[in-house]
Amino acid sequence: MDALKIVRVRKALGLKREMVGVRFMPYKKEYDLSDATEKRHVALCEVVSDASRGIHGKTRSGILSCKAAGYIIGLEEAPSNIRSGLEDYRNEKYASYSVSHQVSNSKDFIDHSIYGVEAFPVNHDVNGADIIIFITTAKNVMRIMQGYARYYGVAGNLLTMGVHGICSGLISRSFVNNDINISLLSPDSRDKGGFDAREMGVSIPVNMLETVLDGILETVNLTENNTPKREILARLEYPEELGFPIRMNYDYAIQATEYSRYCEECMQYDSENG
Repeated sequence: MDALKIVRVRKALGLKREMVGVRFMPYKKEYDLSDATEKRHVALCEVVSDASRGIHGKTRSGILSCKAAGYIIGLEEAPSNIRSGLEDYRNEKYASYSVSHQVSNSKDFIDHSIYGVEAFPVNHDVNGADIIIFITTAKNVMRIMQGYARYYGVAGNLLTMGVHGICSGLISRSFVNNDINISLLSPDSRDKGGFDAREMGVSIPVNMLETVLDGILETVNLTENNTPKREILARLEYPEELGFPIRMNYDYAIQATEYSRYCEECMQYDSENG
């Protein structure tokens, strides 16, 4: 992974939080050898939030306060009443058992057994991460999706429900489908993670990261108009710090107008010389 590319994307997007790497640790040995701070009696949302602020943390079954997150990411085997959606229905979260069952099936419980999980800030290296998470503004989620679409096209596995916004929406969904996902987060994740009303999440499997970062950088000039380009330039130490010049008065709308003019000229030529 090119560390410079991570720095360039941070500046291009103006990220306020660090990108977060999430790593599954199947074995106790891996967990014990990790130099992360053990987080006890906290939710997974908090561990991810801390990582987005530069704190490397780890947790495991028995000390994770949110049982649901443990079930979803594979720290514990989920009981049948959890997997079926029966408990959520009995707690009146959904209007019918069938609705609750459908929602539960969409949570993507990961079919593996792990000892622990760690989350860390991705500053210069992905350090063995399985999933990469961005917690950022809706505008930046749009830009990340544009970077994804440049190489992968339309994202066919997007799903968000406003519940289990980190563990299901940003970890298991991307892992199980090996694809990008967007999360509107959830009341609990916003509360425990300290995410504000303007923030949402996007996650990608680590194998897609470098290509998506390429796409984000390659679409800066095409998708941004002059106003955000000036903001980007203000964040840079020198004009070509992103690896290319920022082109003012140039974006896809201007290009589309010029192409429309070209098409009109072609049609006029064809009609006159048909």
